[in-house]
Amino acid sequence: MDGQAKAPTGREGYEITKLTGVYNIDDTVLGRTAFKWAGARHRKRCALYDLTHDGGKVTPEWEACERQLQGPIEFVARNQRPHDVEVATGGKPPCIVAHTGAGLLLIVLARDIENCAGDPAKLVSTINEAIPRWSLHWAWGVHPR
Repeated sequence: MDGQAKAPTGREGYEITKLTGVYNIDDTVLGRTAFKWAGARHRKRCALYDLTHDGGKVTPEWEACERQLQGPIEFVARNQRPHDVEVATGGKPPCIVAHTGAGLLLIVLARDIENCAGDPAKLVSTINEAIPRWSLHWAWGVHPR
C-alpha cells in the first residue's frame, strides 16, 4: 500500500480533515511557460487546473462549486507537494488525496478528473461520490467556513 492509507482502525480513521488536489504542472518559470505554450497550441494541459482556473485565476464557477464540499480542499503544483502527498500520489497527478486519521488516501484519479470534461460541478460530484466509496466522511460533518 505504498503511500496509501492503512485500513482505518476506528471511527477517527475514516474522518477526512482536508483534501489536497495535485495539479499536473510545475510551478516554475519553465513549468508555467510550458503550460501556456501547450494551451496556445491546443494541446492537453492539466485537467484539474483547467477545471479550477481560467487565465491564471480561480474561476467563479469553481468557487461556487467548492462551497458544496463539506470540508476544505487545497491545491498544489506537482513540484510543491509535501513529501507525504508526493508519496501518496506518486506519478499520478492530477489527482485528489484525502487526509484521514489513518493517513493519506488517493480518492480521485486523473481519469476521474478528465471524465468531468471541464465541468466544476461534475468534479464536486465526483469528490462527493468518492468519499463514501472509500468508507470516509468529513471529520465535522459540515464545512467550517
